[in-house]
Amino acid sequence: MSFFLYNFLQGLLHKSEGSFLDSIKYFKRAEIHLSRIEGSLKCLYPKFSHEYCSLLISLGYTDDANKIKTNAIDFCIKNNYSFYLNLLSNNTTPNIFFKNSTTHLQWVIEAARQQANIDNLNSKISEINFLNLFQENLSSSDNIKTVKKLSIQLIENRFALDHTILISLDDYDDICIELSEEITISKEELNQLKNSFNKINNSFISSRKDSNCPILDKIGTILNLEIYSLVYLPVIKENKTKCFFLGITKISKDILSSEIIINSDNIRILNIAIKQLFETTQRIKGQEKLLSSANTDVLTGLYNRQGFFNNISSVLSNNKSNFSLQHHFLIYLDLDNFKFYNDTFGHKIGDTVLKLFSNILKSKITSYDMAIRYGGDEFILFLNNSSKENCTTLIEGIYEELHLKSGFKSEISSLLDRNVYIPKDKLLSFSTGIISLSSKNKFNISELVDNADKAMYKAKKNGKSCYIFA
Repeated sequence: MSFFLYNFLQGLLHKSEGSFLDSIKYFKRAEIHLSRIEGSLKCLYPKFSHEYCSLLISLGYTDDANKIKTNAIDFCIKNNYSFYLNLLSNNTTPNIFFKNSTTHLQWVIEAARQQANIDNLNSKISEINFLNLFQENLSSSDNIKTVKKLSIQLIENRFALDHTILISLDDYDDICIELSEEITISKEELNQLKNSFNKINNSFISSRKDSNCPILDKIGTILNLEIYSLVYLPVIKENKTKCFFLGITKISKDILSSEIIINSDNIRILNIAIKQLFETTQRIKGQEKLLSSANTDVLTGLYNRQGFFNNISSVLSNNKSNFSLQHHFLIYLDLDNFKFYNDTFGHKIGDTVLKLFSNILKSKITSYDMAIRYGGDEFILFLNNSSKENCTTLIEGIYEELHLKSGFKSEISSLLDRNVYIPKDKLLSFSTGIISLSSKNKFNISELVDNADKAMYKAKKNGKSCYIFA
């Protein structure tokens, strides 16, 4: 619409000045852009046709004028524009010069104002649609990686960015998002980026058009990129920058494709989006911590009983299709001589022993297995898709490491700052009952735990510090 108004206005001005050939050139251009206009501003068509016809007739291009007039009259009849219908039908004496008054141009100015209002409205609608879609993405998943990926992709597409990076300034929570395969960020580079921006509290846009843009060279060196434009947006809470966003365009042969087309309104919308993304990730993390605390033993960091039962069903269902080809093992471990440690050294040392033993369990299993603190000094290991040989090797490996630790004598001495004596028959060990799970078994988890528990008690009766397969 703006191209039509510009060329039409130039045509009218040149017409008023008597530059008729230049006027025709602009009218032809305006006619092309007018054909692309839809909606209410199509009402400019009769006025344009009237002015164009008068110009063509005055120059003797009667046939061209009649073609334009015929199409315009049909348009007026179809849309019931009686004023211009009469004007076009009776337009036999053209007046090619403007009077001194500017009233002939006033309606063009009003049309331009109307178009500006429409452009502003369309811009607001676009902003609303973007934020609505952005919020849909934020609520589409409880997986932080998924939410970040969808959100950053939407920002990149909306604002034509080549690269986007979101970095947290929380020392305990380093977040670095970059979805462009060309970028890799080392820990050293991450720290350099943090140091470059952690004292900048205001949003800004910088590009090669600026007379002085050292920040582009600095960040380009860190990321090994030739940066043309950069937008920086911090998220500030309680007077502290929590994270910041970088939007980057690279230097291109086509300068127009390099420039970030972002104005103050875009910055405002981007700020809203990045803050919402930050708040959403914080919310999801809070939910994950809450869920983790409900399923995790606070002392040892292992699953607790609730966490075990909440996760074991999903583990088994995920393997259901191949279950006939797999074996799983449920291992019930009960510490031997743990009461001696509590009674002799106190409950704090007892807690330390539980943590040290749990660390051994965690070090021996794979990421597909589960370690559970089932009760006070009782533990369960669930081995996913294993074998009897692997299960035996794992148990014997735990016994061996515990033997090398001499019942954690060195660790306890260090904590108590004195030498301690632990009789050989009181050294920490454990008794174990093992149950195999396969498609041949019809079972429920509670029954399996009970059967493994019974096997463990047989091991205790057999002299402790041993394992029995049920």
